Amino acid sequence: ADGTGLTALMVAAVQNDVACLKALLFHKADPNVKTQYGRTALWFARNEGHVQAVEILLANGARPDAGTPLTAAAMKSQMEDMKASLV
Repeated sequence: ADGTGLTALMVAAVQNDVACLKALLFHKADPNVKTQYGRTALWFARNEGHVQAVEILLANGARPDAGTPLTAAAMKSQMEDMKASLV
């Protein structure tokens, strides 16, 4: 992590680097680590609209409720919107 708590997993999520996400998770990267602002890799993937990265993170233990209560509520709402758009 850097000085703000940004991890390699978070960077991979922002960049939608699926291969890197899978490799980091395979090597036990924690998807629920938070930055100093309470953001997780899942937050970054969702914020960028990277559906595949979101799915990979969720399948590997990322919790939508990890982070601040406000962040969790916003993420839940936006994830529901993302799922609805896939139908």
